[in-house]
Amino acid sequence: MLMPKKESIVVISIAYQDETPFFATQEFIPEEQEENLSLSLKESSMAEIKSFVKQYDDYEDENCLEKDLAFMKQFADEKKRKTRIKAENEFMGRLWQKVYPCCGYHVKIFN
Repeated sequence: MLMPKKESIVVISIAYQDETPFFATQEFIPEEQEENLSLSLKESSMAEIKSFVKQYDDYEDENCLEKDLAFMKQFADEKKRKTRIKAENEFMGRLWQKVYPCCGYHVKIFN
């Protein structure tokens, strides 16, 4: 990511545990601070996060937080879908073994 030198940068971190959002932000100047940052995420609400993010709405597409959040939502939805498919596949495997104990069932989806 391209960053301006000797200018203030805001790092925003948004994470989810189940359906609960967590949020942290820190402002720093790259030349004056070490490169490794440590953020402490705190439980938050979507309304709080959206109100904070709103101040950055005027950025170009490559730095648009709304687009990043939309991609993160897609990733989370895909992870849930894979988890559901894996559980269904395991159930079908157990069911197959009960119904047809003499036949093996070795189909695996998503390792």
